Amino acid sequence: PVRPKDHQSKTLAFRLELGEEFYGLLLATDRDFKFTRRRIDFLDRAARQIALAFQNEHMRDIEQQRVQTDQELSLARRIQKTFLPDKLPEIQGYQLAVEWKTARQVGGDFYDIFKLGENKYGLTVADVSDKGLPASLYMTVSRTLLRAVSREFISPARALERVNQLLQLDSAQSFFVTLVYAILDTASGELTYA
Repeated sequence: PVRPKDHQSKTLAFRLELGEEFYGLLLATDRDFKFTRRRIDFLDRAARQIALAFQNEHMRDIEQQRVQTDQELSLARRIQKTFLPDKLPEIQGYQLAVEWKTARQVGGDFYDIFKLGENKYGLTVADVSDKGLPASLYMTVSRTLLRAVSREFISPARALERVNQLLQLDSAQSFFVTLVYAILDTASGELTYA
């Protein structure tokens, strides 16, 4: 307890704190200034209990935010997985296999395999710089742009050049994508990549 310097005062202040956390003051006033040792001990214990209640409420808020963040990240992961092929195409004479694991619940790693024409397939393996939700969003944009642009160009290098131009238009962050984009011609067996 902190006793004011003026002994005529009828108010005592008790700090509401636990460890390093300070929540405020408990002010107790008595008209006759009859603060006995017993009353002071009671008010001191009450101040600790009030501080504990504040701390518990703060911890509940933190836990609630953690649960909400976990739910949002779980949803983001499910959404991100929808952008990855759920089933690889069966290409006669070739075996395809993938395994996708992110460092966090969501991330910037991705792959894609898609049909470009009668005997042609586009194949991509990529990684966005950084991790987590921002990287997964940038991955989604990069993948969508590559799929759209791949229909316009038969050259993987030209397709990537165009995707790069489009990504740079709105890229305020310092993200970048490292990737291999290949076109497999199953009729000739030729694989062209950049």
